[in-house]
Amino acid sequence: MDYVASFIEHYLPVFIPVFLTIISVLSGIVTKRIQLRRDNLLKIHSDIVLGLFSFVIWALVAYQQTGSIQLNKDLQLSLIRVVLLLFANIILLIAGQIVLNIPWGDMKTEENFVNGLFLLVTVLAVFAPIGLAVPIKVPAKEAGGTAYRVSVVYQDASLPKAGPNKLIGLQLCDVLPVDANDKQTAIKKAIDDFNASDKAKPAKAGSKGTVFINQDQIVAEAEPQSEPHN
Repeated sequence: MDYVASFIEHYLPVFIPVFLTIISVLSGIVTKRIQLRRDNLLKIHSDIVLGLFSFVIWALVAYQQTGSIQLNKDLQLSLIRVVLLLFANIILLIAGQIVLNIPWGDMKTEENFVNGLFLLVTVLAVFAPIGLAVPIKVPAKEAGGTAYRVSVVYQDASLPKAGPNKLIGLQLCDVLPVDANDKQTAIKKAIDDFNASDKAKPAKAGSKGTVFINQDQIVAEAEPQSEPHN
């Protein structure tokens, strides 16, 4: 039981559609939309597909807010794979509606077989994100290097006036962790990381003002090393 709970917790974003599907099916049973018969229960693939859209929505929101789609601390999904999941969901939704609206007539065995097969496909689609996820790459620490924290002081000339005071000239600071063999290398790496980040872009879009670094005010300090325990 602990293993099952840990597994669900580890892949919680993937299990959200499952929970939503269960709620939808139970609601359908209560409202008599779904009858407790085998032929009706085999048709819940449409509920599963609709629940699966919740994962795609969560993934797109997560990417918009953080720039990455992490299932957990170990695994992540690329944006292109989430987009492919979205297209697959749309195809499954359309195909499911086609299957549900085929005039089967007296061919109940064939109808149950096709619906059962489609139900299996949708269940596999729910857990597809686990198979599509890849390990999160952790930058390798430079061999023999030291962990530094570098304070990059910068100014954004695009900032407008705010009341009687100008934000122009206000010094901002971004603290970046880097691994390097010496302070000068650490500072260079931190500047490169800063220039590659969104903070190097003017806060006011379309402004002629630029972001520039105050090189003489950059500070790099080595992080204290923990003492080994005997």
